[in-house]
Amino acid sequence: MLKFAMFALLTLAVAGYGLYLLFPAAFKPSPGVGRKRWGYLFGGVLTAEVLVFVFAYVMNWWLPKSVSSYSGGIDDLFYIILAVTGVTFIGVSAVFVYILFKYPHEEGRKALYTHGNHKLEMLWTAIPAVILVLLGVGQIPAWLNVKSTSWLSAKEEEGKPFLQVEVVARQWEWRIRYASSDHVKEWGFRPAAMKDVRMKMPPRPDDVRLVNEIHCVKGQKTLVHLKTQDVIHSFFLPHMRLKQDALPGKTIPVWYEATEANCHKEGSEWENGFRHDEAKGWVKDHAYIWELACAEYCGSRHSLMRGKVYVHETQDDFLDWLKTSEAAMKKTSDK
Repeated sequence: MLKFAMFALLTLAVAGYGLYLLFPAAFKPSPGVGRKRWGYLFGGVLTAEVLVFVFAYVMNWWLPKSVSSYSGGIDDLFYIILAVTGVTFIGVSAVFVYILFKYPHEEGRKALYTHGNHKLEMLWTAIPAVILVLLGVGQIPAWLNVKSTSWLSAKEEEGKPFLQVEVVARQWEWRIRYASSDHVKEWGFRPAAMKDVRMKMPPRPDDVRLVNEIHCVKGQKTLVHLKTQDVIHSFFLPHMRLKQDALPGKTIPVWYEATEANCHKEGSEWENGFRHDEAKGWVKDHAYIWELACAEYCGSRHSLMRGKVYVHETQDDFLDWLKTSEAAMKKTSDK
């Protein structure tokens, strides 16, 4: 309900601004009356914007839960940029509102003509330039941590298993291909896994193929071989803080490592949206429903291109799910 109210207020604000653009004369103050109305208007707008910002944080209308090994660096970068732009916006807006109150229209008073201040202009040009350079340099470690796959050849990763999946985007769904359980076990031998990395996970007859479901293991790196069959799509896992465009004709490697699990076996099915509690075990929690989305407009049904992420607590649980999926596929193909 509150979201609808906020949307209604924003709609009214846009409509009011549109009326001002269409009928500016109707909004001009009468002589001697309402000379500070613009000061009150923009002062109220600025105050409302600050209150909405605080309200959104209190109501948890904020970033989704972060559950990947590098999401902390992405969030830190977001908050730093938000602080820089937010303080600048509020400061400039406050000065603007102050001038509206301090210097309203008065009959017979002429505005002071000034050609500008060269030193001041150099200052307010140099400061943003330095901030942008610092942000550009400071974001490099976070960017490399997300985009680089150098961990594949790192010595500290030797002996650690990792998962590979192929994700193919197409209008309007995600097609995910998993190696069979036997082949996943072979990846425990590092050279075998690296061979499939170099060959971009070649297809095999016993592969498991699903639509709009990504399954992975908590605490284990997942390497995604990303492709598209048609137009540009954008592979987006908001809870993992991962976003990568899928480009026609290319296979792009991206990776993430989930730090929490969100699914477990209910009967013969695996369900997501569960949180593991030390005392209560698996507890239903809506915050643990993690989305796979397309973040690039790709056609008329773009909004339907959504899936879910299932993070298994252990490798054994993942293999149990994989074997169950293999059996289901075999049963379907035998019909």
